Amino acid sequence: MLFFGFGADQWGASNWLRVGPLSFQPSEVAKFGIIISLAKYIDKHHEKINEPITLIKILIFAFIPVVLILKQPDLGTALVFIFFILIMIFSAGLSYKYIMPFVVIAIIGLIAGFIFLTTSLDDYNIGDNYQLDRILMFLNPELDPSGRGYQVIQSQIAIGSGQVFGRGYQQGIQNQYGFLPTKETDFIFAVIGEELGFIGGISLIMLYAVLLFRLIKIAKGSNDMFGSLIVIGIMGMFLFHILENIGMTMKLMPVTGIPLPFISYGGTFMLVNMVSIGLVLGVGLKRGKKDMFN
Repeated sequence: MLFFGFGADQWGASNWLRVGPLSFQPSEVAKFGIIISLAKYIDKHHEKINEPITLIKILIFAFIPVVLILKQPDLGTALVFIFFILIMIFSAGLSYKYIMPFVVIAIIGLIAGFIFLTTSLDDYNIGDNYQLDRILMFLNPELDPSGRGYQVIQSQIAIGSGQVFGRGYQQGIQNQYGFLPTKETDFIFAVIGEELGFIGGISLIMLYAVLLFRLIKIAKGSNDMFGSLIVIGIMGMFLFHILENIGMTMKLMPVTGIPLPFISYGGTFMLVNMVSIGLVLGVGLKRGKKDMFN
């Protein structure tokens, strides 16, 4: 991707690859591949997972693609990887003595980031750094209402105008008249909120909750750790996409270009979603048909 990727001019990151007439996102395919390979690697070493050397090997193995994705730079996808990797390692029986340092590092990072934002941005101009712009727009999109902050502002207007029951199917002013950018991909939830209102939005969230609950049930009932970790990784991937996508449309999370599973338009991501669910069903069927639906 560092040599042949494209997309930096349109989306700020070179995360697309063109092979003949086809264009796709290798990072989306890598999610699926890393979940399977990491699950197998942890399965083979889970009895020694709390040994420092083994844990370091697992982290190095898992975070190589994260570093490459950050070089694109695609922070949103990298965060998805980090999220499901940590969930998989924790689910494999990681000791709490390793978890606390992660928490401390995260807190220190947040404090350091806050100090940086409050002390080093007096002379900063919007547009100097793409990733930093996203953080600033999360904190205050009004800093650039017609540029970087435009999406978030219009998304909030769309969701708020839907109120309880929505404006009606294909009756949304923000999305039908082109005020809401990328409405078919990253900001599809804003369309749902505007046209179907709170009822439509909460119904979709409840459906996602059922999906995640079923994934957890299948993971807990798996006959082997390998299958269980695969399902946990897929659940983590879906969970982060859902939280981040819905959150960013309401300014609860920074805008990172994360699509909404099974709803956002997109060939590579949709294919990975379908294959992931197919693999989960395969793991569930190994428990027997009766157990799978209980």
